[in-house]
Amino acid sequence: MEDNFQKDNEMLREKASEFAEKYFSDMSLEDDSIVTKIFYCDENGEKCFSKPHEWGAKLNVHYYWYVVDTLNEGRTGEVDDKTRTVTIAPEYLNDDVTLLHELIHVFEGLYPAD
Repeated sequence: MEDNFQKDNEMLREKASEFAEKYFSDMSLEDDSIVTKIFYCDENGEKCFSKPHEWGAKLNVHYYWYVVDTLNEGRTGEVDDKTRTVTIAPEYLNDDVTLLHELIHVFEGLYPAD
């Protein structure tokens, strides 16, 4: 039972990493991402603010735990930003839409609030 639990969690983390690279690369705050270009450069391309890596900021799905576990009835997945945990209900483990939906919340939570 424990082996399947661990394998499912690892599979979920790998899939999250693949999806992040494929669908969310522009939100990563890497130097070449569109978000970095918008937030950290003016219209002339001049440096306006420090680059994210200069102050340690980076948007990365690897800062979260990925867990397959039972959720309250009707819940397919959830994100807890305090514990940095993404939980997906076992019956939705292979449902890409559920994980993609939760990853949107992950990236929302990684941006500093105003």
